[in-house]
Amino acid sequence: MPETRKEAVIFTCMMAFGMVLGMASYNSLLHLGWQGPWFVTALRNFAREYFLAVPVAFFIGSPIAMRLTLRFWPWKEHYFPIGMGIFTPCIMAPLMTTLIHVLFFHVHSWSVLGPAFLRNIPGAMAIQLLLVGPLVRECFGLWKFRKIK
Repeated sequence: MPETRKEAVIFTCMMAFGMVLGMASYNSLLHLGWQGPWFVTALRNFAREYFLAVPVAFFIGSPIAMRLTLRFWPWKEHYFPIGMGIFTPCIMAPLMTTLIHVLFFHVHSWSVLGPAFLRNIPGAMAIQLLLVGPLVRECFGLWKFRKIK
């Protein structure tokens, strides 16, 4: 886990890269299926969403997830990254879904946003806990270890 402000920025950029790419792919596969150019659509959406996700994650999502983890996660000493991995998608998935639909697609209806929330939270939890979270923490740990040497 990051200890300095610089490390926090690098960690957030790495985590946002993985999560935005994963969620863009997830949503493209849901809408287009394996047929069609789902990966091209995912990369196009990734290019727009990444630069929105980094400041939102750094300034809004991570501090709220940190407070929730410190308050409600019972295993703070041993499993803190898992707690952050659970609370961060719970904050970031609805936040990013709302921002993306309102800013990029100009959708203001709860009949569209509600199902999008329900669709994105399980996908974000799975991607965060099973793929991106462990991979980014491992890469970040290797980078920190190499920096110390």
